[in-house]
Amino acid sequence: MAANASDVMDRVASVCLNDPNKNTYDYVVQLPHLKAAWEELAQVLTSINIPVVKEVSTTLYVLAGSHIIQPPADIFIPLTLYERSTGATDNDWTKMKELPWDRKRVAADHSTLDYWVWRENIFEVGVCNVDREVYCEYWKDITLQIADEDSSITMPNVVNALAFRTGELCARYMGSNTERADSLARDYNTAKDLLTTIGVKKNQSIVQRRRPYRMRKNSAFPRH
Repeated sequence: MAANASDVMDRVASVCLNDPNKNTYDYVVQLPHLKAAWEELAQVLTSINIPVVKEVSTTLYVLAGSHIIQPPADIFIPLTLYERSTGATDNDWTKMKELPWDRKRVAADHSTLDYWVWRENIFEVGVCNVDREVYCEYWKDITLQIADEDSSITMPNVVNALAFRTGELCARYMGSNTERADSLARDYNTAKDLLTTIGVKKNQSIVQRRRPYRMRKNSAFPRH
């Protein structure tokens, strides 16, 4: 069962900082430090190939004559784009070609978009003379999800590490309690080492498999 940010901060207050009623270390005080701890831990996990992103997809819409698509707000890295006529079926999705540069096709003399470029966090596509739908597969950055105490902690087994690191930051920078902060730092390193060990062993035990695709002829889009 996923934990919430409040679960971590309750543990910080009661276990790490001896403030169970959160008289000093309430959610407002803790939240910036929890965000920092989460982002740091995500970087650690990424460095040993434990994913902190997940693959998702969505449908975007492009008006005739446009060459810009605004991406989903939670996009981390785009993977693949497909296009079809507005209102067409899943059998009609056709894979678009990713280019490292923009061909600058400005004349709307095509009925398809054909290609896409990821530049400065937007999609640039070929201009076409009809409205199109674009199916976007991408990596979603789950490190962006801690906004308040109700936010879900989407990585498993990280509550202890986050609590120790958040408690350390609060003790060091809010409470000016170096001794307590140093003790929590040691607890954090122990929890982090255990977490990375579990992650490495899990990665080693995974048998990589290709996802099965049922594909229409001349289309690379997976049918669901």
